[in-house]
Amino acid sequence: MEMKVGLGVVLFLLFAPVSAIVAQSTTSASTASTSDLKFSVTAGKATYLRYEPIVMRFKLRNPTNKDFVSRTTAPQFFQDSKLEITNSEGETSEVNTLSLAISHPEYSPLAKFEIKAGDKYEMTGFAAIDPALLAAPGKYTLRLTYKWRFPPDETLSAPPFEITILEPTGRDKAAFEFLSKNGKDVFFHGVDTPKNRDEVLQTFVRQYSDTGYGEYGIFALSSYYAYSINDKSRAKAELEKLLSSQNPYLAKRAAERLKELK
Repeated sequence: MEMKVGLGVVLFLLFAPVSAIVAQSTTSASTASTSDLKFSVTAGKATYLRYEPIVMRFKLRNPTNKDFVSRTTAPQFFQDSKLEITNSEGETSEVNTLSLAISHPEYSPLAKFEIKAGDKYEMTGFAAIDPALLAAPGKYTLRLTYKWRFPPDETLSAPPFEITILEPTGRDKAAFEFLSKNGKDVFFHGVDTPKNRDEVLQTFVRQYSDTGYGEYGIFALSSYYAYSINDKSRAKAELEKLLSSQNPYLAKRAAERLKELK
């Protein structure tokens, strides 16, 4: 998923009439308020290779003994979060969305989002970050804020966290050089990919599936088989390779995708 700094790639569905967007958070002595919620964001792991897709886990927790209830849609963390990336030199860049999705839930005054007392709401996925912002090896500090697009129209700020970007070596370096000629991180996410995407994916998986980038290539190839050429058999064969992955997110997504393809 490659994007320029601050690129607004998310297209939203039409809002309901303005007069309809008047519902506020349901807050009383018996319900928790937005300020009671605890918002946190973490990366899937502490270290990544250059141009390796980054998994982010969003968590919105209700630590109170009261339910949180709001007349709003569920949070769309990847669409509506703002990310600040600060490198080891103190230079900061901003990313205004973490998704390449082309739609967004339409607001309805009948919508209801709830987190029970002591419960949490979580969302995990690949973050659409321009790999150029994390290209240089070293430590980076990431800070995220989320603003509900609909009522309660409030902003949540998560504590900052760090990731370390590593320079690939050995087989990883060879895989990185291959990717550098074929779209880098974008190669895995299906945006501005080479015209011969199928050949590139198949070649990459055949030659570099044992590297730190390999499983992302396998997942991308399975997606190509499933959704570009409707070859479920070959898609399943690739997904089955990921069921034992040490990457929990990829293993989970592979299992979910296999169920979808049955």
